[in-house]
Amino acid sequence: AITNNKITTNIGSTGITIYENCKVKEITNNQFKDIKGTVISITTKSTVTGKIAGNKITNGGSHGIFVYQDSKVGGLIEKNTITNVKSNGIHVSNTQKAVNISNNKFSKVSCAIYMSASTKGGIYTNTYGKKVTKKLNLSGTSATNSTSKVSVKSVKSSAKKKATVKWKAVSGISGYEVQYSTDKTFATGLKTKNVKAKATSVTLKSLKSKKTYYVRVCSYKTVKGIKVYSSFSKVKKVKVK
Repeated sequence: AITNNKITTNIGSTGITIYENCKVKEITNNQFKDIKGTVISITTKSTVTGKIAGNKITNGGSHGIFVYQDSKVGGLIEKNTITNVKSNGIHVSNTQKAVNISNNKFSKVSCAIYMSASTKGGIYTNTYGKKVTKKLNLSGTSATNSTSKVSVKSVKSSAKKKATVKWKAVSGISGYEVQYSTDKTFATGLKTKNVKAKATSVTLKSLKSKKTYYVRVCSYKTVKGIKVYSSFSKVKKVKVK
């Protein structure tokens, strides 16, 4: 793992580079400042098996995080703070595995998130601060995280090991994602269920009897094969029969 480093001098072209055929577990909680080129570079055919998360990037001469074609990132790109980079905050290009981008903070970037054609993955809620020229560029198509938030009407258990979730319809979307867990923080035991756009309810099955489940729902819109998600609804809980 590459973690808890502080690189704040004006060094060479990159802050961290994972070269071809190299593998690391994760890149987390590093601090970078005044890097001449791309700050975190995951090159072709290299692998990060876990997350790229919690890094603080300030003043980059090119991209904040660049994930090259045919590389692999096994976990999320999440909770990074990227400020004042000259190109894209996060750039992902035709990776071998799906990449999900979530809860990052951007300011002073020309484009916060760029994902190229044939890249698989999703973009969840991110924060866009001052001087962000473009929030999302998906295969040359501009988009936003403006998919409407879902309002959950009820979560009830009327049959053994089952619970029914109902919500208000959202227009102009591609579908919904329902997340549920016995952990109220959704950190462990998380399960998801994708639901079609026309649906306003779903029944969750094979739940554990007498257990309390926490449920949240978001909507998403598919743009050039990439799912752009809304923020999650308020969490509802239900005790399963």
